[in-house]
Amino acid sequence: MNAELDRAQAIVVDSVATYLRGAAHERTGALKAAANAMVDARLSMTTAGGDPDYLGRGSAYRAWVGAALDASPLPRARRESFLAAVRHHVSTALRERVPEEQLRDRGVATEDAVTRARERRAAPSMFGSVAAIDGVTRAIANLSAEEITPDVRAALAALETAVQAARKREVDDDRVYF
Repeated sequence: MNAELDRAQAIVVDSVATYLRGAAHERTGALKAAANAMVDARLSMTTAGGDPDYLGRGSAYRAWVGAALDASPLPRARRESFLAAVRHHVSTALRERVPEEQLRDRGVATEDAVTRARERRAAPSMFGSVAAIDGVTRAIANLSAEEITPDVRAALAALETAVQAARKREVDDDRVYF
């Protein structure tokens, strides 16, 4: 391991110790420090294609995180919980340090986890849309031929366009978010 990775690993180990023994208000700082060290490691490691391992999916990065956590006082039973807690901060730190264009070029979402969660909550759910479409379909089935006016036809066309767009979003929205 090089000196930069050794330093980052030491920060993770210290941050875990602070996280474990600290009061609730001290934990955020420890998580942020660990996240920044993890981003340092990601930026210093490369994928098989030679790009920085922004997503932390490479075996070298995963081994590095495993070694850092093994060297820390974190019990194995709490590892997943710690990683879940630090994930948000890694997402934010990565997006603060890497230009949007570079993230976008590598298929990484440019919005941080909080922004994406906010957008998901604000967007109408597909289940709500399906229920609305089902209701419209039943109402249309009850119309007689003379009740299907040009306005109804236009509304049906708009509904079909919306359904197709929703289905396309489901297929196209396979970006990596971490």
